[in-house]
Amino acid sequence: MLYPPLREQWVYDATTRQNLRKGMTPFPDPGQGLRLFVEARRNAPSIAAYADSDDEVASATVAAAVGERRVTLTLTAAERNVHHVCVRHTLAFFDFTDASRPRPVNTFWPDVRTFDDATALAVALLPGIGRSCLRELDRAQGNVAEAADWLDEVLEISNEDVDGRLVFYNVQITEVGGTDAAPAVSAVIESFAPDGSDGPGFTRGDLDLIAGKL
Repeated sequence: MLYPPLREQWVYDATTRQNLRKGMTPFPDPGQGLRLFVEARRNAPSIAAYADSDDEVASATVAAAVGERRVTLTLTAAERNVHHVCVRHTLAFFDFTDASRPRPVNTFWPDVRTFDDATALAVALLPGIGRSCLRELDRAQGNVAEAADWLDEVLEISNEDVDGRLVFYNVQITEVGGTDAAPAVSAVIESFAPDGSDGPGFTRGDLDLIAGKL
């Protein structure tokens, strides 16, 4: 027999007309969400100055075996990367006017109220995300003929346990140096967001409703 989905397992987005699996992510209703956004945005400072800045604010270097190679990965975040996280994944700075939002659901770091908060979060998460990147590289690309083939590879992982936090991240490899047996890989984190119960989620439709009342 086929059973219909339980109501608590799914959330419907009127904008994209999709039924989306909730997982462990809490989904406040639009009224609750409006209160969360209003409170978080009260006296929020401007972060516009960081939008195009390449100044590095976080870095982590990790090493592990990837296939037969011993790989050292240096993962960095610039101010513009942290700015992206702020305007996509924080209640205080979310950009409701950005029409390029690609996902039907956005998740939010609930306790990031300043750019310094977001930077501190990047500093805390980068070592674990770096280790996760090497595991994913080993799984997906460990047997490539040459390590140089990893250049420009994008690693995008959801529901990754990073030192006790469930995280989505997007990392791009920007340089592969060293030797083929012991590559030195540089990468930039483009985005990181909470998954599971680590932050609330809102559908695009609910965010549109909230935007009309802010």
